[in-house]
Amino acid sequence: MKYIPKNTYISDKIKLLLIVLIFFVIGVHLISPQSTAGAVGFSVLVLMICRAFVFPRKWEKSIGELVKKASLEDIAHFAHLVSKYLPVLARKKKFLIVKDDYGYTIRDKWESEKKSFLRKFNYIPMSTEYYPGLDIDQQDSLIDALVNDYSQDNNVSTSYTEDMRPSEYEYYCSELLNDNGWQAKTTKATGDQGVDVLAERTGLKVAIQCKKYSNPVGNKAVQEVAAGKNYWDADIAVVVTNSTYTPSARTLATSLGVFLLHHEQLPYLLDIIEGALEVEN
Repeated sequence: MKYIPKNTYISDKIKLLLIVLIFFVIGVHLISPQSTAGAVGFSVLVLMICRAFVFPRKWEKSIGELVKKASLEDIAHFAHLVSKYLPVLARKKKFLIVKDDYGYTIRDKWESEKKSFLRKFNYIPMSTEYYPGLDIDQQDSLIDALVNDYSQDNNVSTSYTEDMRPSEYEYYCSELLNDNGWQAKTTKATGDQGVDVLAERTGLKVAIQCKKYSNPVGNKAVQEVAAGKNYWDADIAVVVTNSTYTPSARTLATSLGVFLLHHEQLPYLLDIIEGALEVEN
């Protein structure tokens, strides 16, 4: 069966019916002129009923049912293929949707991530002659729905993984602090100025630069976070990495009072800071 849009289907049927009714009215007029007005009124009523109820229902029971069935099959097929990526997508959505300083939700990075995923995924819709298949906007919306359902039924892990992008690593560090008593947020929505995460607790404000590196972190990160600490009016500057630090970075950090940590130390950040301050005093 060839696909015909509902409005087109109804219009075509109305045209055919109108021709039939015109001949009907002409026939009544030739047989009984005094009955012409009644025939016209009856024809108008028939047209109205068919346009409002009869033809829409016929479309739904024929073409509409085929479209609905094909659409459900296409959605199910898409969901099945996407299912193995949902743990990663859910984690990315959790990290990439943030709030700015005014409390507004910023979805830009998540929207960009979805588009990037769909380009690589390159889904081929299950189109038929009566169903055009899921377009890219529908696929985009389905990703959100599938991720939301997955997140409701599963604990979305904030564990460190080697395949994290640097931007995800920043959100991971922020979440790690939030899970351990800090009020932390990334600065990407407002411009970092050498600081990726701002964390506050017990009146203490900490400026943190996060470095996901495969090599040891050098002087540049220490210099940037030291400057960023002043920009953000923070009390403490910290560099966090998954890697290690060069000897020169450690020497510079000591002279500038910058803490150099591995992300596994973040749950103990307050103890580390307080311990250092006690030694100084």
